[in-house]
Amino acid sequence: LTTMGEARIVFVEPGATRPARLNPAEYGFKTCTGQKLAVEGPEHAAEVLRELLQGRGPEAMREMLILNTGFALYLLKSKTQSGHDEDCGYNRKVMGEALQEARQAVDAGAGRRFCHA
Repeated sequence: LTTMGEARIVFVEPGATRPARLNPAEYGFKTCTGQKLAVEGPEHAAEVLRELLQGRGPEAMREMLILNTGFALYLLKSKTQSGHDEDCGYNRKVMGEALQEARQAVDAGAGRRFCHA
């Protein structure tokens, strides 16, 4: 997922699929361009990743990390909380909570312990 615009998602569940649309702007994410997410090779990518894991780094990439971390948390939370909003295909309340938790973790540098890799 990126913050470049709305994403089309397909949830795969036992015996069914469910289409959804996630617009990061609905959760306060600023829309960015692909240029803001570009890196200049493997060394630069590794440097940016180390910065992101420590709660720093380019804003557009931090926002993308928060969005993807939040979506992963949403998937975990949705296993225990049923129901979704018909108009978007997911539970907005649970998504909002997951994105808030992700923002707090990224801002706090929760990935710092993985920087030695």
